[in-house]
Amino acid sequence: MRSSRRKFVKSSAKTKALIIVFGSLSISGAAFYASHRRVMTAMAQVKA
Repeated sequence: MRSSRRKFVKSSAKTKALIIVFGSLSISGAAFYASHRRVMTAMAQVKA
């Protein structure tokens, strides 16, 4: 019982870390996508 509980805590901490990593990755990805789109629209305006 005790060992399984400790294992669960460890796994939950691991999942928390994974969630944090994925969250930061998605946020940075969204920021990169937004900046990329802004650059593309600016280039389109310059061409036009």
